[in-house]
Amino acid sequence: MDQISDIDEERINSIIEEAEVNYKTGRFEDAAKNFEYLSGKMLDHKFFEDMIYFTYRSLTARKRINDIPTIVKNLQTLGLNVLKISTYLASEYLNKTLVYEEKTELLWVAQKNLELLGENEQRKQ
Repeated sequence: MDQISDIDEERINSIIEEAEVNYKTGRFEDAAKNFEYLSGKMLDHKFFEDMIYFTYRSLTARKRINDIPTIVKNLQTLGLNVLKISTYLASEYLNKTLVYEEKTELLWVAQKNLELLGENEQRKQ
C-alpha cells in the first residue's frame, strides 16, 4: 500500500484489524462489510491483487451466513471489475512494449473485454 496516504493507511489498517476480529468472533456480516469496503478502497488505489483478496474474504464471510444473493451480486461485480482491470493493464502495457506479438495479443484481449462490457464506442477506438 505504498501509494496510500498516511491517513488512509492508518484507517485501512484499522479496518483490516476490525474485519479480522469480526470474522474470528463470528460476526460474519460485519466482517463481510469491512472486507467489501477494503476491496473498494484497493480498487480506488489500483491495488488490484489486494482488491481481489478482500473480495474473496468478503465472499467467504458471506458464505458462512449463507448470504447467496449478495455473493452472486459481489461475484458479478468482481467479474466486471476484473474485465476493466485487464483492459486497463493491457492499455498500460501497450504503451510500453515494442514487441509486435505482445501488442497484437493485448489489443485482442482489450477488444474482447470491451465487447463483454458493452463498451462498443471505446472498443472501436
